[in-house]
Amino acid sequence: MSLRTFQVRRKFRGLRLMRAVVLAAPLSAGVLCAPSRAAADSRGGESHWHFTITLSSTTITEGESVTVSVSSPHTAKVFTGMNTDRHHSAVMSISKTGATPTASGAGAVNFGSNTQVSWTDYLDNRNANNLGDGKFNSPSSTVTISTVDDNAQTGHRTVTVSGSVDYRAGTYWYSHGDVTPTITSTTLTILDNDMPQIGLALGSSTIAESGADNATTVRATLAAAATEAVTVTVGPATSEAFMWSGTTLTIPSGQTQSSSTVTLTATDDDIAGGNKSATLTASTTSNNYRGSTATLTITDDETAGVALNPTSIALQENPNAGGTNRNVGRYTVVLDTALAAGDTVGVGVTSADTGAVAVAPGTLTYTASTWNTAQTVVVTAQGDADGRDESVTVSHRITTGAGDSGYPTSLSVASVTVTVTDDETPGVTVRTRARRRW
Repeated sequence: MSLRTFQVRRKFRGLRLMRAVVLAAPLSAGVLCAPSRAAADSRGGESHWHFTITLSSTTITEGESVTVSVSSPHTAKVFTGMNTDRHHSAVMSISKTGATPTASGAGAVNFGSNTQVSWTDYLDNRNANNLGDGKFNSPSSTVTISTVDDNAQTGHRTVTVSGSVDYRAGTYWYSHGDVTPTITSTTLTILDNDMPQIGLALGSSTIAESGADNATTVRATLAAAATEAVTVTVGPATSEAFMWSGTTLTIPSGQTQSSSTVTLTATDDDIAGGNKSATLTASTTSNNYRGSTATLTITDDETAGVALNPTSIALQENPNAGGTNRNVGRYTVVLDTALAAGDTVGVGVTSADTGAVAVAPGTLTYTASTWNTAQTVVVTAQGDADGRDESVTVSHRITTGAGDSGYPTSLSVASVTVTVTDDETPGVTVRTRARRRW
């Protein structure tokens, strides 16, 4: 069995109050050992390997943890023409190297109980000779990196997660070690929650979506005088709910607040989505300070509803009584406010007495592009023999809701009253019977 090791190294320049820790990831994998270029060309294998290391989050605060994942495009198809007697498996062991603090010391960065990412294989597209395409399932395990909340000002720091690869031959992958892997590393930023925090002072924590009260000022602050000039970036940089006049503030050295403010202005829309809660952020590249968040409430100025016109209709039971088609009426239905992209609202239409008044259609559908297009409902008086005038209620309800746009199925919708004048003339029929003479 041959063994070759490739190492990837990173160098970091010394930064005040910052430390760089390199995590190395040696990989032992019989299956991931590709054949030589000549063999690869003739047998369809890969002559170059690429591994990517990713984190569930690239920025965390002391006391939090992240999950390490390793992926490779070659886990989809390793080799064509594999036989079932070949051994194909992969294990990447993640280890820490470099100037790492002790497990319980200030600024410690630790692994969980597992330090390996492993794969198992299977054969796909198997033919009559029991040969197929070698593939890997998704990794069966993950690695966790945790940090210690140390209650000490150790400063923000970065951890580079990288790796090195060892190729080991299986029953088929032998004597082939001339492949140089490409490993894409990633960087984890750990924020020290014991560093002085930058605050955001809002002129008002609640603003309106429109009108004179739709803006507020924002200023960066510190609890104690700054020991250096601190540049603060406010965010998020873009939002559908508001816009900034600027996104950079500076707290001068020796001061406790920024020398200027930026203005945040709400963006008006036609959607009755309810009040919005926006999280504003303050961040800095300074290693001696940490950012913070603030909450801003934007009150909505729209009220969702369904407009009906008209709300009362008079019909004749006889279609030709006093004109033509006097037994048919119409009214329109339209939404009061816009719908968010992708939202759909259905409005159901129901007659309380279909024997007296029929309605069509039974459902109206509105989208983000048709919410303000009025749709017509046709009401038709039905003939009967009861000789009575009637009043029928046509009710409406939201059958397909869009809560984000202010149209839940519980939204109350008005009704239309349809009166029908009967076409029968009330009267009494008298029948007489001849008297028999004896």
